[in-house]
Amino acid sequence: MNSALSEEMDRLIEAGDEAGMKRLFVERFSEFDQDEQEEIFVMVFFEALEEQAADIALRPMQEEALEMAMKLRAIRGVALTQEKEGGEQT
Repeated sequence: MNSALSEEMDRLIEAGDEAGMKRLFVERFSEFDQDEQEEIFVMVFFEALEEQAADIALRPMQEEALEMAMKLRAIRGVALTQEKEGGEQT
C-alpha cells in the first residue's frame, strides 16, 4: 500500500469515519496489496452476512407488529362504530 493511501486510512480511522473507510476500500481497492484486498473482501462479505442475518431475525417481529397494528385498527374501528351507534340511539 502506498504512503498516500496509508495516510488517508489513518486520517479516516482517527476521525472514526466508517463510511469514509468503506468508500476508500471501494474507490481505491486496486491500490491495496493482494493480501489486503483479500482481507477487505472477507470483511465486507461477513459484514453483509451479518446484516442479512439481522434482517432475517427481525422479519418475524416486524410481521407480528404489523399484525398487531392491524388488529388494533380493527378494534378501534369497531369501537368507533359502536360509539356512533350508541350516540344515535339516545
